[in-house]
Amino acid sequence: MKTLRVLFHLTRASFLERVRRDSFLIVLAIAVFAGYMFVPPHGSTYTSLVISSHRGYYNSPWVGTLYGVVSSTLLSLIGFYLVKNAVSHDYQTRVGQVIATTPEFPT
Repeated sequence: MKTLRVLFHLTRASFLERVRRDSFLIVLAIAVFAGYMFVPPHGSTYTSLVISSHRGYYNSPWVGTLYGVVSSTLLSLIGFYLVKNAVSHDYQTRVGQVIATTPEFPT
């Protein structure tokens, strides 16, 4: 039980440290802005997402699907740099070695 508690606190501290970085806020702001910009106005003649030659109604499922497609595309392009920086930071702070030495939980 003590190992689980230590792992929880280590994970929580790592999460809070990453969320407080400027790069996290910048990527979050870019994702929200891109989601706003890719949803066309209601009376527009163009669309940004067509599925089987159908344009969706402006309701929450359609806008959610559109935003999900936009954010997953955007975050997969930008996410590489976030992961690269996180891995190099873990290497510099030796957090990866601490996580690697924790015992495996029985299934």
